[in-house]
Amino acid sequence: MPGTSRSSPWSMRNSTPAFDSVLQEIRALEGVVWVRELGFGLNRAFSRERRVNDIGTYERMCGIHVSLGSKHPVYPKPQFSRHSTRFHVDVFADTTSFELDGEVVYAEGKWF
Repeated sequence: MPGTSRSSPWSMRNSTPAFDSVLQEIRALEGVVWVRELGFGLNRAFSRERRVNDIGTYERMCGIHVSLGSKHPVYPKPQFSRHSTRFHVDVFADTTSFELDGEVVYAEGKWF
């Protein structure tokens, strides 16, 4: 399976042992940790305090999320065989701010 360092986080800052264990398992079984999604949730109706049970709706919560692993149930890629992909791990970042090109575009639960 192809892999590039540009799409694979080889280390994480401020990580937890549990999350490091997830990354290690994905690497062990898939060879590389692919970032298949990078999502910017824009719906201010959802927050840490106002949660929903549906993960598809939760992804729209104001903030940032990524999915890790080569499996994606909706968007298959030709370089990934359905039989060799095992993981699709949604990660919702506890983000206080986010910058693009040195400019703060997200802070205090709001996009600017």
